[in-house]
Amino acid sequence: MSLFNADLKLQWAKKHLDTLASEISIFQKTNTYHITTEEDLEGQWYLIRAHFSQDERVFTCALIAADFIHNLRASLDHLAWQLAYLSGHVPTREICFPICERDSVDTQIRIAKSTYGMPDAAVMLIKSFQPYKYGDAYKSAYLWRINDLCNIDKHRHLAPHGVSTEWMFHIALDNPTDVGAQQLEDGLVIKIPLALKDKIRLNPNPGVDMRFGDKATGDDLGISDFVEMYEFVAHTVIPSFASFFAQSKTGG
Repeated sequence: MSLFNADLKLQWAKKHLDTLASEISIFQKTNTYHITTEEDLEGQWYLIRAHFSQDERVFTCALIAADFIHNLRASLDHLAWQLAYLSGHVPTREICFPICERDSVDTQIRIAKSTYGMPDAAVMLIKSFQPYKYGDAYKSAYLWRINDLCNIDKHRHLAPHGVSTEWMFHIALDNPTDVGAQQLEDGLVIKIPLALKDKIRLNPNPGVDMRFGDKATGDDLGISDFVEMYEFVAHTVIPSFASFFAQSKTGG
């Protein structure tokens, strides 16, 4: 009974995180948006076209990101398993590190089943990390994000279209409704009244970034968010339980 298994999963998560950072760096160096402009004199529109190339590396990054998330989530469940072992009995199939967004009677029953056999102090500590502690802002909790992304990847990719860019152009308009946009397969077209052309400032070489998540849940996370999630689990959550295993060794 120790943190050994949880630490192994953490190390593997870190390996995937480093690989992901490297792949994203390559993606950023080889993918840029190209901006062209055109005056539609007949319709009196100023057209800004942003084109970007299709790169299959985005799917590779999505798969690596999923491997990172699953190993990070698994490190918590390995921790829970070892905590349950402290009772001297083989943990049940329901043992895991619960992650709950809303507090309720059902939630507390779920936590009780998930933590059966664990020391009371360990259960209280697990509860202290729950996303429901954040109230309506539970989606900002690192553990909620980890659990949510893990669940998403069971059914669909994390980032099949998760590419974003810094600003391509800045528009100083009093009425934003004057602007129209059309999404294309390889970019987009922005339509602005030709008379407002002088109010636009272009950035011809915007950088690109890769984002992960799901529109349905509102996730929009980058590599820096993943680093923060990893550090939270590796340096805050799991080390908080080290004393339980030290006591076990002393007692045995």
